[in-house]
Amino acid sequence: HNFKKIKEMNIEISPIEATLFALGIYEDTGSLTFSTTTVDDINSISYLFDKGIKLKVVANFINIGLSLTQKKLLNKLLLSSKEIFCKGIRINMAKAEVKNYTEGLALLTHRLIEIENSDVFFTIVKMVERIYVVGRSRINSVDVDEILKELGGGGHFQAASAVVKDLSLDELEKKLIGILERKVEVGIVAKNIMSSPVKTVNTSASIEETKKILLRYGHNGIPVVEEGELKGIITMQEVNRAKQHGLGKELVSKYMSNQIISVKLKTPLTEIQELMINYDIGRTLVVNQENKLVGIITRTDLIRNLYGEGHIPKRSFSTYIKTSSKIERKRQIELIEKIFPKRVQNIINKIGEIGDKLNFPVFIVGGVVRDLFLGIENYDI
Repeated sequence: HNFKKIKEMNIEISPIEATLFALGIYEDTGSLTFSTTTVDDINSISYLFDKGIKLKVVANFINIGLSLTQKKLLNKLLLSSKEIFCKGIRINMAKAEVKNYTEGLALLTHRLIEIENSDVFFTIVKMVERIYVVGRSRINSVDVDEILKELGGGGHFQAASAVVKDLSLDELEKKLIGILERKVEVGIVAKNIMSSPVKTVNTSASIEETKKILLRYGHNGIPVVEEGELKGIITMQEVNRAKQHGLGKELVSKYMSNQIISVKLKTPLTEIQELMINYDIGRTLVVNQENKLVGIITRTDLIRNLYGEGHIPKRSFSTYIKTSSKIERKRQIELIEKIFPKRVQNIINKIGEIGDKLNFPVFIVGGVVRDLFLGIENYDI
């Protein structure tokens, strides 16, 4: 329902036609309240308002509340809802059969995608002698219009429908899954965004050895493995506690935590997102089928792949200056801004970003540090 071509061709729309177009948009978008509503939907309604939409007519046909029949069908669909994974993308399907035709399957599908918090949802309902299919998508890699065109239907990439005859519910479901396997673009999974290899310690390492590794690489915690298999994780806090009790020679395996939050190589990006939100964690480990550690995914990796680089907060070099004193830190920042040219400041910033991504501490050393504190301009970098 993009009206750009209608505008370009200077086609006049009557108030009745504008009202009919608006009814379709309101039905597809839940009166512009569904999460799949786009800017095009809103712009189209604005354009149609100029053409004389009859809102009283719209109000008579659009009813967001559910009738008793619709509630019964919604309950059937909820009970039958199942989750499948296609090329790393989570897709929900629900099917049901009712004796009489029930209006508002598009509305019920929207309710279901919200209830199940799904990326993609298909409802398949047999009514009388026909099967009605409605698809909704929240992600670009699943174009429900292209998928349901294969069943003789259509719509747009986020919302589409089809009517099918001469197939059973099970046959149609099987056919739809086959279409999905052909049409769905490969989604992002853990192996696409993880960093590897991961710094680890063996179960035979001592508390003292583990602390040295944590300090050397600037980590707050480290996975514990045995012959490559992930066994646990230990934090600097736990290491320090053991050291304080004179247990530096003890094996790290005695003090590690077995409560590991990990994902598989083919875990979808959206599932990793849910995991990090639910457990309020900044990173998760990636293991293969043999439970061997193969990578790590940070919150930054997740944001970059979900929303792009533009949503990752830009850091100045001051972010990476770590001292025990706030006053001293402020003084160092002022010195860098005063002595180092902008080009050098940008280089320091970039090095800090790389160190942050690799979880490595970064240091400035040598004569340049001396000159910095003496307030002397340095030409070595």
